[in-house]
Amino acid sequence: PDEGGAPDPLQLDRAHGVAVESVQIGPLTLGALHRLLRVRLGHSLTRPALSRIHTASSGNPLHALELSRALEASEGATPGSLPALMQARVIELPAETRRVLLLAALAADPSLSTLTRAGVVEPADALAAALAAELIVLPAGVVRFSHPLVATAVVETCSESEQRTGHRLLALAAATDEERARHLGRAATGPSEEIALALEDAAELARRRGATATSAELYEEAAALTPADDATRRARRMIDAA
Repeated sequence: PDEGGAPDPLQLDRAHGVAVESVQIGPLTLGALHRLLRVRLGHSLTRPALSRIHTASSGNPLHALELSRALEASEGATPGSLPALMQARVIELPAETRRVLLLAALAADPSLSTLTRAGVVEPADALAAALAAELIVLPAGVVRFSHPLVATAVVETCSESEQRTGHRLLALAAATDEERARHLGRAATGPSEEIALALEDAAELARRRGATATSAELYEEAAALTPADDATRRARRMIDAA
């Protein structure tokens, strides 16, 4: 949607030979929202409840759908914000499902095969509860979150320690040196020359293939994890990033 004339981050309007029409998408009407909820929830809401949801969601379809689900679960109490609703739905899942969802949210390639290499036994079974709750889909054996806010909620409901553990497991499952280095860096609890060197090597590989932004990011991560007593090497990595 067009957020009040915000610039296009992809700059499609400047692409040669591409005709671009900007359309501002407004909120759903009360009637449209009624049809959406009836189709997705399988029943209609009372007019007062529908009006409350329409007002609280400002016509945002995803927010309205989550508000409706939470409204039913809370027996009439008005639920909170959309991120809070997403987090509440994630927290309700079994612990093993949440653990596997975290791996999927952190992985560059959230496929069932990646999850298996990360040590998950029967990942499809572990994700069944999330699939039933419509928080994910599994097209061609790849975990896709129903909305980016779901992935954000999964990560935010896990501790930093759980996230670091997830990255360590994904480092073992990584298909490339770059991916492995990234996960090792995010699993680190402090400076480590071994991990910094892995990030530096990955940065050099990215530079050679022309991925300069990725290379700079990896060099910066390498510099951040360089031990404090090696100021010369840290400075060189920052220069390489620049």
